[in-house]
Amino acid sequence: MPRNLLLFLQVIIVTTIFLTSLFCLGGCSATNTIPQPEDILFDAKVYSFNSVCKYRSYFGLINYGRSDDEYQDEMKQAIEVAVFWELRPQKRLEDENKLYYPPYILIIPDREYWTYAGTMQSVNKLHTVISLPYDIIDNVLKDYPEYNWVKNSEERFAWVLHATSFEQGFTSLAFRKRSNSGQPQPFKIYFIYYDPVLKKGWAKSLEVASPSS
Repeated sequence: MPRNLLLFLQVIIVTTIFLTSLFCLGGCSATNTIPQPEDILFDAKVYSFNSVCKYRSYFGLINYGRSDDEYQDEMKQAIEVAVFWELRPQKRLEDENKLYYPPYILIIPDREYWTYAGTMQSVNKLHTVISLPYDIIDNVLKDYPEYNWVKNSEERFAWVLHATSFEQGFTSLAFRKRSNSGQPQPFKIYFIYYDPVLKKGWAKSLEVASPSS
């Protein structure tokens, strides 16, 4: 092989290795960041069931033999807590192909007033109800001392939902009245973004009142 050609090939190989290294370093550094609280819009609403059709559809009761009239009273005792999130458009434009981890949603009801009733029956599963992961407690919720999070597995004061995907942008849970007396405290909702590889994350919260009876 001619000497000049050999030198040329060596230069090409060294240059390729150098550029590949730069690319890998750049890629790794990019993955060391997570979206920040201001990058994600987060909201929640509490709805009454205003029709038996909607109530039956929510709980998957369409094919049950009971008539609509038989659902009227129990429908009036139930509410839906719906949680919404989305990436800000400006953040999405930075990297339209970037994937994000499914968020954790914590819903904390007034336990004197509400009891868990179920979740939306959907063709595509919206979330999994889980125990609060210790990684989340240690790396995120330690900065939110308003609750004893370690006790949640025993006391179940918060319902922990792990969304199926970030892109779905919505999930929902239903509660039923324990009591008709007094006015319940607002629901406390936490949105948690957590990267299990980097073990980095954050939470933000809001309160949302129940609809008037």
